Amino acid sequence: MASRYDRLGEYLKSQVENTVRISLQEIEGIVGKLPKEAWTPQFWANAQAHQKSRRSQWLGNGRNAFFEPNAEVVRFVRQDIEDTRHTDFYFTQFRTSSMLDVGTVYTREQLRDLFGIKDSTLNNGVFRPKGTESIWLFITEHKTADRTQYRDRLDGDILYWQGQNLGRTDNLIVEHADRNLELLVFFRTRKYEFPGAGFRYFGPFAHVSHQGPLPTSFILKKISAKDSVISPEQADLEPFDPDTIEDARERFRQDIARRRGQQAFRDALLSAYGGRCAISDCAVKDVLEAAHITPYKGTATNAIANGLLLRSDLHTLFDCGLIAVNVETMQIVTSNQLAGSSYANFDGQQLRVPTDVVNAPSMKALKQHRDQSRISHRP
Repeated sequence: MASRYDRLGEYLKSQVENTVRISLQEIEGIVGKLPKEAWTPQFWANAQAHQKSRRSQWLGNGRNAFFEPNAEVVRFVRQDIEDTRHTDFYFTQFRTSSMLDVGTVYTREQLRDLFGIKDSTLNNGVFRPKGTESIWLFITEHKTADRTQYRDRLDGDILYWQGQNLGRTDNLIVEHADRNLELLVFFRTRKYEFPGAGFRYFGPFAHVSHQGPLPTSFILKKISAKDSVISPEQADLEPFDPDTIEDARERFRQDIARRRGQQAFRDALLSAYGGRCAISDCAVKDVLEAAHITPYKGTATNAIANGLLLRSDLHTLFDCGLIAVNVETMQIVTSNQLAGSSYANFDGQQLRVPTDVVNAPSMKALKQHRDQSRISHRP
């Protein structure tokens, strides 16, 4: 039986490009007025089980369809090109978050239908849809007895999650920002919390830190709209020394690198230390900062074990090597330069550490900091 969508199939058959982008308005010019459902990703999904008269027009021509809701454009991509990870601009720039609604429950079958996924690894806990800039994490807090009992929990905007036993996808998680990949979280407290064993979509998260033997323990933070804007309060600006134009550019790049993930790092330390300074016990959130024990050298150093939550003035003294920690006693040691000041009163005081040993500061990093400090070793 003839269908008005046959005209779309004839049009696609005449196109030789690997990727054909057609606006919904242009499609209406080919097939006539579209129903309102055409403005949803489901209408253009590639599942062959239903609506064959419509879907066969692109599937029969060896193409998959991808709807871009923001642009109101449908992208028809040759399947053989998709399978070889081609470098077509529009395809490689595709982010699946543009087709997902935060707070909505999705089953794996719905996602398979929505994105035309054929890969069986969609059933894994970590999945990267082919040809996209997305990584999907499927997390169940309370596992069934037949599953590996990973320790995962979502605490507000902070996700505590264990990676895979073999660690094959760990680098993807750690380097997702550097690779320009979004990290999307699908979460449920138990397998049948939602119909069809679905997951609630929580949106994009950012890597904050990771540590421990396999399976690696990760801390991820939900990205909100405000996180994309860096305020003066969030930026730890250093004095600018424009010796040369090139030097200025390099400093600017370093500032950006340091700021990326810094807010998430601080939030994770606030949670780990119960919102109190590790030295002074100060609980005024506005003056608490995330201090790196080993100086910042990229996102890998934004690890909870490489951080201390410190009051801003103590953070400065720690960075200057005027305050350190004796790892044998876990007590504060202060420089002679602080003698006679109120800071000298912290000498010999016990360092506050997180109640969860997983978040404890690295002994090796603290020892290296002490050795490099301006504080003489005492008997």
